[in-house]
Amino acid sequence: MKKTITYAVGVAAIAAIAIAMIAVVGCNNNLEPNSFEHLDRFIGSFGDNGNTDFVNPPGTDPGTDPGTNQGTKYNVTIVGGRVGSFGSGRYSADDIVTIYAGKASGDSVFSKWTPNISSVIEDEIFNSVEDTAMFTMPKFNVIMTANWRREIGTPSPEYILTVKVNGSGCVFSSCVNNETVIYEQYASGTFIYLNGKDGPQSSFLYWTFSYDDGSVYDTRYVNNGVDNFEFQMPSHNVTVTAVFEDTDIPPDPPQADTMSFSDDRDGHRYKAVRIGDQVWMAENLNYQPLDGSGNSWCYDNEDSYCNQYGRLYDWETALTVCPTNWHLPTREEWGALAEAAGGTGDYGTGGTAGKALKSTSGWNNNGNGTDVFGFSALPGGYRDSDGNFKNGGGLGYWWTATQESWHSYSYYRNIYYESDYVYEYHYYLGVGDGLSVRCVAD
Repeated sequence: MKKTITYAVGVAAIAAIAIAMIAVVGCNNNLEPNSFEHLDRFIGSFGDNGNTDFVNPPGTDPGTDPGTNQGTKYNVTIVGGRVGSFGSGRYSADDIVTIYAGKASGDSVFSKWTPNISSVIEDEIFNSVEDTAMFTMPKFNVIMTANWRREIGTPSPEYILTVKVNGSGCVFSSCVNNETVIYEQYASGTFIYLNGKDGPQSSFLYWTFSYDDGSVYDTRYVNNGVDNFEFQMPSHNVTVTAVFEDTDIPPDPPQADTMSFSDDRDGHRYKAVRIGDQVWMAENLNYQPLDGSGNSWCYDNEDSYCNQYGRLYDWETALTVCPTNWHLPTREEWGALAEAAGGTGDYGTGGTAGKALKSTSGWNNNGNGTDVFGFSALPGGYRDSDGNFKNGGGLGYWWTATQESWHSYSYYRNIYYESDYVYEYHYYLGVGDGLSVRCVAD
């Protein structure tokens, strides 16, 4: 069942806002272009200066109201209310909200309500000329502007307000590109609330105001442009433009081109991925020669680590252990992989290839990567020639098929949990040490 909730706002606070607005309107009308020394036409900006009780921008999630069990609540903010106005507060979706613009004073006459964004609300009360109105609370914050006109004997004449978007951006509920979003008539003295926000590919900069007398003013030096702004309709036509600038949109990350194959020697199925012009295994080799030839180990001699990291091979065994139609990659093939993944410099040892190739979990101290190519490099550690296992969880080591000229060392690649590089070495570890193997397609 819908329920009607009415809130009263502080009379003194609203009176103070109204007095401040009237005081500003009375300022000198001789403005210099791009100057805000005299704010006779501009009533104020919203955000940090306390002119309203507006808390959350339209469309944002205000969260759950502390201390209640009614779930998510949304803000209603009354702008331009006079003494005795009410309706500002927090409401649940589908509540029936009653708002009152307040008591007119002097020569002010209530004109109409203007919602900030909701077409649903507009359907209910947009054409209402009553200072008291009701609407159904939507599932987002609402700003209701009470518009007033001054009446001395006869109603004030109306003038045309044009609101445009320069660039690609959003004004009220319309996200457009170099278009006019409002072309309406307002009585002189009407307070109008402007709401601009960043577009999908743009940032709001400032408002400009162009008047029939040829003068132009903007808000770029007021509160960093103020995307939410209230001004008073002058006694002539005015064009207001929301100025945006395009923002650089990062390209979409590469999509993994994945596949799989079975090793006909033991039936183990491996994932594979295309990176650049090469097809690589997307997991470490985990094949143990059935005839017992060669040297290979599970990390810490635990089978569970073979399932996680694959086996560790000495260099001589690594040269011959890849499945049919696959081979141990050369130094040049590893370099091409690193460069395709964002590596720079000799053989791709700089840049960010390590981050792009590392798996998204499993690395010490959250040193995981983005794995944008699906390569899923894991920190399998290594086994030294004395039988000691080291650096599991922190570093991954992979053999290349290229031997250094001293013949006691071969090139290998290394990825570290605290770095974005794919390092290359041909010393420190010898051909008798156990490293991981990634095979590349012939």
